[in-house]
Amino acid sequence: MASPVDTSVKFFREDFPGAPVLNGVAGSLLSLLDACLCTGFGLRSATSLVVTGGVATLVLASDAKNPNLLNSVVLVSGVTGALTALNGEQRVTFASPTEIKFATAAADGTATGSITVKTAPAGWEKKFPGTNTAGFKSLDVTSRGAHLWINDTGTINANVRAYENMTGVDAGTGPAPTVAESAAGGFWAKSEAASANAARWNVFADGRALYYCPVIGSVGQTVRVGQGAYFFGEPTAYKSGDAFATVIFSAASAPGQSAAPGSVFNANQSGAATRWLRSYTGLGGAVSAFAPPVCGSPTTYSGLDGTLGRFPLPTDGGLRFSNILLMEGALSGDASVLRGVLPGVYHVPQSNLNASFAPGDRVTLAGRHFYAVCADSVFNVNTPGGGRGFFDITGPWR
Repeated sequence: MASPVDTSVKFFREDFPGAPVLNGVAGSLLSLLDACLCTGFGLRSATSLVVTGGVATLVLASDAKNPNLLNSVVLVSGVTGALTALNGEQRVTFASPTEIKFATAAADGTATGSITVKTAPAGWEKKFPGTNTAGFKSLDVTSRGAHLWINDTGTINANVRAYENMTGVDAGTGPAPTVAESAAGGFWAKSEAASANAARWNVFADGRALYYCPVIGSVGQTVRVGQGAYFFGEPTAYKSGDAFATVIFSAASAPGQSAAPGSVFNANQSGAATRWLRSYTGLGGAVSAFAPPVCGSPTTYSGLDGTLGRFPLPTDGGLRFSNILLMEGALSGDASVLRGVLPGVYHVPQSNLNASFAPGDRVTLAGRHFYAVCADSVFNVNTPGGGRGFFDITGPWR
């Protein structure tokens, strides 16, 4: 029996039980993406699993990290007997050090079996694994089939590229960015230092798109909250049958201490290698992509953008979200082509967001939960500035 609520959207962070470590060591990003996208992580045995009135309560060994699982998706396995409907993906509605709960349509009762639980993966596969290199591809049958290539042989950055199709560990057809544009590929930041010190991070994903959001400065200073938001996957395309509507956001050169170039919240895409696989016409190779918000400044970070004034609004106190569009050809004007919209992510065309929302805060609007991230790259927790962007962690995105 499927969960009575949608579980297509997954989110992950560094303080989930058993979460992979991101640091300035070769292979750390590859391992992180493998765990979040393909295998899941944090497998543990349950002490008990009981259903009462449409709510399943799963008891675990006490762990201070268990409460961080609120609103995430876990994978329950090993239930036998009359309550096997509890097996599968479940979205956590309550989390304490010793319990997690989720909604279910299963009958009241106590589950039997050797029951385990782990953080569920987003539903991708790893292709052509090499030494700290690999490709990732969606398992969704509706996917357009592109691959994300990761070369994580470096320390503070990894190289990335989208391919229409991969044919080997470091080879494929239809690259974006092209080899002529960048022999190494684009860059995703991991850490501001080549060390084993752990960095904080978030990943937000469904079966066809992912956002990787590293807090690269947190390896040396715990007060650092700034993070980029890199993207690979399939936006919601406006043209029916747009077979090459896959986008990768990355930096054009090694980001160093800033993860902003190539971030979805860096609207003017300065220093970015952000590419469509091909034009909407289906001809040629990779072309540049641009990401302005529907409402707001195309050159100002989300949450620092005063287009709609200062938050909270003196009229209704409202928080306003804007979709982020995807253009081809130019950021705006006659040369630009409106091609799609990024799924699950929102720009806030208001300023002063950092005074009200810390990274990791959740906002509930119209029955959906939205997760706040710092939309700029190097800000400390107590620094004026450092915008905020939001991700939908309820889903579905499509």
